[in-house]
Amino acid sequence: MREKTPLMVSLVCGAGFIMMACNLLAQTPQPSPAPTQTSIVSSPTSIFTPTYTPAPPTQTPLPSPTFLEPTPTPPSVLATYAVILVKEGDWLNVRQSPDPQARVVERLAPTARHVILSGQERRVGGERWVEVLLSDGRRGWVNAYFLTEQVDPADFCADARVKALLNSFKSSIIQQDGNTLARLISPTHGLFLQYLRGGTVAQYSPEEIGWVFQSTYVMNWGLHPASGLEVKGAFKDEVLPKLLDVLTADYEERCNNPALGGTTYQFMWPIEYKNINFVSLYRAGSPGIELDWRTWLVGIEYVGGEPYVFSLLHLMWEP
Repeated sequence: MREKTPLMVSLVCGAGFIMMACNLLAQTPQPSPAPTQTSIVSSPTSIFTPTYTPAPPTQTPLPSPTFLEPTPTPPSVLATYAVILVKEGDWLNVRQSPDPQARVVERLAPTARHVILSGQERRVGGERWVEVLLSDGRRGWVNAYFLTEQVDPADFCADARVKALLNSFKSSIIQQDGNTLARLISPTHGLFLQYLRGGTVAQYSPEEIGWVFQSTYVMNWGLHPASGLEVKGAFKDEVLPKLLDVLTADYEERCNNPALGGTTYQFMWPIEYKNINFVSLYRAGSPGIELDWRTWLVGIEYVGGEPYVFSLLHLMWEP
């Protein structure tokens, strides 16, 4: 059963689907923010067990970035919502009242869609709960963190704002502009980044993304598929070069279609993101070295009817 647990907890390595870490930017901006780091495992009840030990400051603090607050669209305008971030074999509990201990009146599958909101919401323990209308006429409450605005794939692929968002994303990465990049990230969920298939998933808040090009925090991204050794490094040293490798090349875009070169594995868009649309950015292999292709899948979430970057998933050839 899925309730969002408090984010300020200690490091628990190697367990859970997404072990998050927060509390990097407290009263004073910190120069080396560390994202939440988690690894993907099969346990259906281990999602959102945050982890991490803060890295000590290693540089002079930079000015804190500023952010544009989204203007939420009233629930009556946004017809339906869909479930996200719930692992296969688990479910999202619908409770009698906005309380994680209240009686469960219904359970929503990880891929559930057409969730209707009544417009009622409450803040409980720092979490936002929303009232939903069930198909049999009953009402119940869910943690809004596990819902996203439902967007039909055809509408998504035809949305010109998505292309504009990707252009801004590309520009901010190439120019290493953290302030601009922070404004492109989902204000409700931040950014989920998976650098190695099956490896660690890092969750960055928009504030943390504002520092990502300067941060020297060393992340353990998981095991390299060829060497089997741990891949460790700061975002700017490990991830950024692979992003630039695609974004500065003549890459191909596909909507909700993971373009890949030759692979030794079958790839499926994670069930936790099933209701998140995505764009595939694919750089083909070099002539004569076709297996050096690279793909970044950019998940897009709508907040207040506007598209934001929700996730980045890196794919490449594996032996």
